[in-house]
Amino acid sequence: MTFVDNQNNVIQRTIINTKQHPLYVSERIDLTVGLLDFDVPTNQVSFAKVLPDNYQDYIRNGRGLPCIRLDQEEKALVGDVETIFISPKEAKASIPYLPNRLLLFEKLADGDSGNPMFIIINNQPILLTVWLGSADGGGGASVTKFKDDINDMMNVLGGGYQLEEIDLSWFTVLPTP
Repeated sequence: MTFVDNQNNVIQRTIINTKQHPLYVSERIDLTVGLLDFDVPTNQVSFAKVLPDNYQDYIRNGRGLPCIRLDQEEKALVGDVETIFISPKEAKASIPYLPNRLLLFEKLADGDSGNPMFIIINNQPILLTVWLGSADGGGGASVTKFKDDINDMMNVLGGGYQLEEIDLSWFTVLPTP
């Protein structure tokens, strides 16, 4: 794994153990957590946060929000959030509606699986999914839906880390539709 800080310093780490989601085969929950050989210095590299359980009070299902979609060529592409969570398990992106976003859109291709999709809140990346397929804008297992499972898998691997939620409490709660 290669991490790059704001000063273009490169930090190399190796995945030494992994834990796959227990429903990977039966439900196609394509989530695997890896343990690195050494910690990544948090004073150099910050990590993406995840949404809290009450995110719908602030952004509903996220539909139409711009998202950043990385691909195998490490290009940062733009899409629109289709949904943060759709039953039974998926977060999805769609082709952008607005012309300026469409200029930065490319369809996902074979080999893009495993790359992340983020929204940005207060200049912080918020991880929504990693790609499972390349249809339309793309989709994969909802990190928001499975964050407890991901934290459990991280506990099994050790290392002492857990996903960190972004605090949305300073936003105004949306009125009930």
